[in-house]
Amino acid sequence: MDVAFEYRSHPHFFNQLTLPAIEDITVISCRGKWMPGLTSMLAKNSPSSLKSFSARLESIDKDELSSVLIHTPQLVTLNITLPSSSSDILNLASGYQNHPLCPHLETCSFYADDLINQDLTNALNLLAYSRCELGNNADDINVLLPGEVRPLRNLTIEFGHSNTLVHLQHGRLENWSITPTSTLLERLNAHLYEKFPDLPFGYCSQPKKLSIGWDDKLGRILADIESVEVDRAEDIYMSRVHYSLKIISNWANSGHGNCAQRILDKWQPSIEKSLKDRRWAFKQRFALVYISKDNALRNSLESAMTIAYGLKERISLASVLWSTSIDFDF
Repeated sequence: MDVAFEYRSHPHFFNQLTLPAIEDITVISCRGKWMPGLTSMLAKNSPSSLKSFSARLESIDKDELSSVLIHTPQLVTLNITLPSSSSDILNLASGYQNHPLCPHLETCSFYADDLINQDLTNALNLLAYSRCELGNNADDINVLLPGEVRPLRNLTIEFGHSNTLVHLQHGRLENWSITPTSTLLERLNAHLYEKFPDLPFGYCSQPKKLSIGWDDKLGRILADIESVEVDRAEDIYMSRVHYSLKIISNWANSGHGNCAQRILDKWQPSIEKSLKDRRWAFKQRFALVYISKDNALRNSLESAMTIAYGLKERISLASVLWSTSIDFDF
């Protein structure tokens, strides 16, 4: 069932419905409180057969999401605006009213349009630890006994606007701190952005020719980056300069590309050492994905390096901002 409220949602819309066999609900609303009504509808035939629930809304009050999810034990996919309270996230992590929430849940995506506060950040990390680290034997489970929980396969936080916002949130999730070294590297990376505005967006075509002035300036920027003494991979991650260097290193027959690769090679041991402690990875410029301890990416060094440089899996802006482009045909 697809529901779009063009202006303000009707608070009693769902109360008037009885849908005992529904498996998919998508709701989009700008204003208004409709989740209590959805809770009432699902409670009529609880436990519900709902398997997929997607929603974009202005805000979710404390325990509103939990009140819905307690009636959806068969839910497999959840894609929803991040609740305003950590309570709903903690309930997903550890249960609600003495029951596990959504024990069959495999894919969980939260959408945020601002930097996430520390309480919610901590709750998201607890959710990841509690639900994504359960083991990898769920494929062998045909029937779950009461109280059993299936491992969460995909936990994603999506952002639709600022590339900087995603990186700041990444630092919070990983508990990285700003240091003089990270600040210096970030400032040098900003100089690269000045010349190549596409770099923050994850791509930059090799210029056919640079002016003599800019060729020299780029060389000085790269030389300055190379001269920085870096002891912690976290300083590299906080500055985001490694993303820029990775792109430049792919320039063919380029002295600047060779210099960028030389810097990355120097940093390689520090980055490799840090990977065991990395838990979140950057996917394009729109999302952060949790990487569990038994994730297949950790099986080889080559694939594990994508945790540091960004997952190869593509994600489009349209897939993140689906609620703004979806066309309901009523």
